[in-house]
Amino acid sequence: MSAAHAIATIESPPPWREGHTLVLEPGSLFRQLLTTTLRRESGSHIFAVGNAKEALDVIRTEKPSLVVMDWSPFDENSHELEIARALRNHDNPFVRQVPLLVVSNRSRKRDIIRARNAGATDYMLKPAPPLAILDRADHAERNPQPFIEATRFRGPDRRKRPRDVAGEKFMRGKDVRAGLIDPLAAARNAAFGLAEEVSMDGCALTKRVVVSLKRYLQTVQSFTVRENEVVEIHRAALVRLERAKFSGEAGTAVVTGLEQVVANRMQMA
Repeated sequence: MSAAHAIATIESPPPWREGHTLVLEPGSLFRQLLTTTLRRESGSHIFAVGNAKEALDVIRTEKPSLVVMDWSPFDENSHELEIARALRNHDNPFVRQVPLLVVSNRSRKRDIIRARNAGATDYMLKPAPPLAILDRADHAERNPQPFIEATRFRGPDRRKRPRDVAGEKFMRGKDVRAGLIDPLAAARNAAFGLAEEVSMDGCALTKRVVVSLKRYLQTVQSFTVRENEVVEIHRAALVRLERAKFSGEAGTAVVTGLEQVVANRMQMA
């Protein structure tokens, strides 16, 4: 193997629970849920931002030990790629190796591969429960992959070794693989986890939306375009609740309308 593709032998970064955590999530609701859980479950100092410029500033000045970022509007010129490159090409060798957890609503294999090629440590499908994200961060720290510093790639080793696949340590992308094989099970697990988190930190209207999604996914027997539409309707309702400040007649109307749509869909099933 050439020197350009040699595995770097650099000392591991400090534990993420004792350092700084960067959270990049445009949606204020999910950003708040994740930030609240991180602060409750760890001693990490949280930098929660909603756009790429703020995220880049944190990477350059605060030396995070963990990065959790939304990766939805993916393209070759996206800000997500810019952030990943800034992290993996950081001047500080400790920062270059920190776990980069990607959370996305895209389950296509090519999107997962492109995130991996950009240096992502793990890839999770939305809506990912905050506690599950913490578990992935702990797993990445307990089971670090060799870090590659090559001419065209910097990040965790992407190669799948037979011993990794056969052993319990090979868990990266576990929920993605589950989603690709059994989308209904993946959607149910995500909804149940989100319901648990919202029950502790969400408002009454938000809880009604998540409970509605959970009940719907419990009744269906498959996950096709039709079921995915209902999931998207719930996601849109959460966005509209944010705009309505989660209260008042406007917020109540959003949730009531959602529940009626779901009831009609269930009658048609």
